[in-house]
Amino acid sequence: MEKVELHFFHGFLGLPEDWDSVLENLSLDNKIEVHRHNLWSFLGELKEVNFESLQSLISQKINKTKNRKIGIGYSLGGRILMHSDPSQFSNYIFIASHPGLESSSDREGRLKNDAVWSQNFLSMEWDSLISLWNDQGVFSNDKSRPVRKEEFFNRELLSQALSAFSLGKQKLKNEFLTSVKDKALWVCGDKDDKFMLLRQRIEGLIGNQKIYIVKNSGHGCIFSHPQQLAEIIKGVLS
Repeated sequence: MEKVELHFFHGFLGLPEDWDSVLENLSLDNKIEVHRHNLWSFLGELKEVNFESLQSLISQKINKTKNRKIGIGYSLGGRILMHSDPSQFSNYIFIASHPGLESSSDREGRLKNDAVWSQNFLSMEWDSLISLWNDQGVFSNDKSRPVRKEEFFNRELLSQALSAFSLGKQKLKNEFLTSVKDKALWVCGDKDDKFMLLRQRIEGLIGNQKIYIVKNSGHGCIFSHPQQLAEIIKGVLS
């Protein structure tokens, strides 16, 4: 059996440990290597923070073997994966990940919104900041949110990430998704209203059989339904 590498990429305000519950539901043998990447460590190594320089660094780190590689990204982590070379991974699993805003007005609005958040992450009192962050509409159907303590993060890196990786700066990834449609899955919670609106668009890019909807889940499906995510990964491994 060939060696397989699972490469996990967490979301904004996320940590490598966010994948622990998913991994606990996977029965992995010694032929499978697990790599839970830390976005914040990567950013600390970059001279210039943007999608292209980050992807270049990631490529340097993971392209050291010829093993089969599966890229699994949640939210921002999935958007980062969309900037990879289509041949970099044998399979892709995008979880609640946006392929890019199609209108210039939407991009401009998102840039302005992320600029405000970028400043908030530098200046607001932490508990008030996290409460405000979790009150966003995209999280409204999440039954619970992961605990985020200030000591886990570097505020400057959080602020940088909001600016550099704003959805308003992301180029459309329709062409990329079409190029990997035979080896990609897109996962979304059925109560993740914002991302369910993207379903038809994603189906047109990779096909409706490549869409997995997690029932009774909001945006944070990796936290609320880790067993279902593990089953999806098992399906790709088999």
